[in-house]
Amino acid sequence: MEADLDDLFPPLTDAGRSGMERVRAAIQEVLPLKPRHRSDLAFAIRDLSRLLTEDRALRRPDYMADPRFFSAYLYYFLPWNLVRMSRLFRGIRMDLPNGARAIDLGSGPLTVPLALWIGRPELRERALTFTCVDLAPRSMRTGLALFHHIAGPNTPWQFRLVKGSLDAGDASGADWVIAANAFNELDHSARSAARLERSAHLLARTVRPGGRLLLVEPGTRWGGHAITMLRGMLLELGMVPLAPCPHDGECPMPGTARSAWCHFNFDVRGAPRWLADLTARAKMPKEDVSLSFLLAARGEGMVSGGIRAVSQAFPIPGGTGLYGCSERGLVLMTTTRVSRAPRPGRLVRVAWPQTDRHDPKSGALMLALDGPPLP
Repeated sequence: MEADLDDLFPPLTDAGRSGMERVRAAIQEVLPLKPRHRSDLAFAIRDLSRLLTEDRALRRPDYMADPRFFSAYLYYFLPWNLVRMSRLFRGIRMDLPNGARAIDLGSGPLTVPLALWIGRPELRERALTFTCVDLAPRSMRTGLALFHHIAGPNTPWQFRLVKGSLDAGDASGADWVIAANAFNELDHSARSAARLERSAHLLARTVRPGGRLLLVEPGTRWGGHAITMLRGMLLELGMVPLAPCPHDGECPMPGTARSAWCHFNFDVRGAPRWLADLTARAKMPKEDVSLSFLLAARGEGMVSGGIRAVSQAFPIPGGTGLYGCSERGLVLMTTTRVSRAPRPGRLVRVAWPQTDRHDPKSGALMLALDGPPLP
């Protein structure tokens, strides 16, 4: 096998790790905690985690207006989102030229600009303009205060905060349109499907010709399914998938009731010690983090080909296996050496065998990465 690998989730640079270290001081400055709230923080984090996952039906629309939950989000969930997204932004080589305009839809506490500043230090001196859109102005104002505390008062980045939903962005077109965690509160209903279709048309229209669209969702089944649905709709509107998809065909991991879903688990390199300590106090240990995403272009771009490693490696008789995505559908890559197994997010260039073999369990096309095929 001849392999040419690239990595969607490389570790942060020294400048990126230094940026993550600044986050705690910024949060403490912007939202200081009284002693009793500080002692309650770990419990508030666990309560908010349950509300965001297993107790979603009990969650009020204005749950972030609760000071206890807002503090938990800012001290814990925001930093972990910064770890995820800053690694991704570095992996996809997110590049905004000097003078570029970006629209951040569902911005919250400006998670996307913060993660971009941390993960892409090359952009810190460029004159960039962000239109941040969210229904909660307080959250955006808090994020802006955090950004200025972390980046300093002389940053050339400019911000416009807009209260509204996804259709409140600049309709004249932007170089980059990013929607992160904007669809994870939907469900599998027909009403949600209709909203996704409206959103797809809006997103495609908001990206200028030659621009980029980036969607990021949690690595849950619904997050992966929502990305897959939007991907199909965007393809019909002329958008070209650039990553993680190595092709523009049907998604082999759509996240329907009985199928796998496209998501990536990757290690927590770059997470600061203070965040790991808080995570341990909340008794929510993390060995890895996950997300689903789609990077697409309007009017230009080319699919990469090859196989994108998606799953983590797992033992199989005689070696190691992992699932990947290709223009030929789902692929089960096998190797006799675990060190040969590509990490999630890696792109593998291969020469396809002359004879196809399929895994009887998953139906995936089998591909041996080294030596003869495993039995």
